[in-house]
Amino acid sequence: MPRTRHGFGATMAACAALLLAFGALAWSSTDGLERWTHESLRRAAAREGRLQAAPVPLLRADGTVAEAFAGPPLTGPRIVLVDFIYTRCPSVCQALGAGFFQAQERLRREGRDDIALLSVSFDTAHDDVASLQAYARLHRADPAWWTIAVPAADEAARRLLRQLGIVVIPDGFGGYTHNAAIHLIDAQGRVRAIHALDDWPAAVAQAIRLADGEQSEVRR
Repeated sequence: MPRTRHGFGATMAACAALLLAFGALAWSSTDGLERWTHESLRRAAAREGRLQAAPVPLLRADGTVAEAFAGPPLTGPRIVLVDFIYTRCPSVCQALGAGFFQAQERLRREGRDDIALLSVSFDTAHDDVASLQAYARLHRADPAWWTIAVPAADEAARRLLRQLGIVVIPDGFGGYTHNAAIHLIDAQGRVRAIHALDDWPAAVAQAIRLADGEQSEVRR
């Protein structure tokens, strides 16, 4: 049966409506088509103060449990550089560890005890105290500056990843594909910036500027 002009017009109208709907969705979900990738959206949210880490209990490499992102401490670090790892990772996580060791040594040289490093494993099924300790030894983590930890419960891990937009996807070989970045988090749990995994110098420099600025505010 030949297609009528009315039927052709209805089909075209439906296609146009679908294209308009897709365009509206793309515009709203990508900040006006400026940021297409999930990581770009995360970094924009951090710059705009829209990423917040709520308190979460962490099992540390020394076997103790402590709450992270629980508010300003009376003493000690007020700025934390955070990465997300799993200790069996053979590639990206090792690069993050190497960068954090260099950041640790700079903080040590400059005596910056107001800035800390925190590596959080999301692999609650495999990363126990022994695994965390092995990762710490491999990368020569000094607990005075660098804490290796894993959320103390599965739900705590899921909540933290969800809050910060961390995507963890099984790679089909027993490992994971995940965000590889350095997160600058202040004492209130706000993510102030997200840096590339190999850009630890910029992350440390920004942490120092922020820490110095906050100390100036405290002294007023």
